[in-house]
Amino acid sequence: MQKKDIYIRIAILLSLFVLPWWTVLIFLFASLFYFENFYEVICMGLFFDILYHSDNTMFGLYGFTIVACVLFLLSKQIKKRLIVY
Repeated sequence: MQKKDIYIRIAILLSLFVLPWWTVLIFLFASLFYFENFYEVICMGLFFDILYHSDNTMFGLYGFTIVACVLFLLSKQIKKRLIVY
């Protein structure tokens, strides 16, 4: 793993605590396509649910974790079908 990859992963983790939720979501979605296997998106989804817990959502406590898992699986399928990747 290169230093650049480590710095990007740390920046995304720190943005979870500093930036609004929608910018973190954009960074996580972009990183799913930048890295080959970005399993950290699931852990960050769990951290996101712990930090910004709300029972008023449709999925309850683990809403963002479920969305992160679905996005991770979808991104793997999309990357298989992309010619450029």
